[in-house]
Amino acid sequence: MIRALALTAAAVWLPALAFAEEPPTEAAVIRLAQRAPAAPQPPGPARAWLGVRINDVTPEIVASEGVQSLVGAYVVEVVPGSPAAGVLVPGDIVLDVDDREVLSAHDLSSKIQRLTPGTQTKLKIWRDHAASDLNVKLGVLPPSVPPPQQ
Repeated sequence: MIRALALTAAAVWLPALAFAEEPPTEAAVIRLAQRAPAAPQPPGPARAWLGVRINDVTPEIVASEGVQSLVGAYVVEVVPGSPAAGVLVPGDIVLDVDDREVLSAHDLSSKIQRLTPGTQTKLKIWRDHAASDLNVKLGVLPPSVPPPQQ
C-alpha cells in the first residue's frame, strides 16, 4: 500500500517517472515524494471581527468617564473600514455583548471570537457618562489582522 501511494505521488508530481523504461526503485520514489510540495491546507473557519483595539478599564478611566466599575473593555482605536467604524468611537467602554457582561478586554475578544461573521450583535456601551445600546454587524477577520492572543 505504501509503495503504491509513493508510486502514485511520484507519478503525479513527476510525470517523467511514469514513462521511464524501468520502474524507479522504491527508495528513489520515496525521495522524490518527500521533495514534492505539500498539499495546500484549507483555510480555517472564518472568525468574527469587530475592528477595535481595546484595553482593560483602569481606575483612571473609571474616574474620568464616570463609569461605575472596572468591568468592560475600553476602546482605544477603531480600525477604519471595520464593522465598528461609524458605530464605536475611541473612549467608548463596551459593557455587554448580546446581554452578556464584558469583564475585560480579553473577555470582549473571546465573546466576539465565539460569534459568527455576519451576525447582528447588540453592544451595550458607556459613552458621555451614559449607557446606550448599539447594533453592529460583525465582519470576517481579515488575514492581515492577527487573532487575539489566548
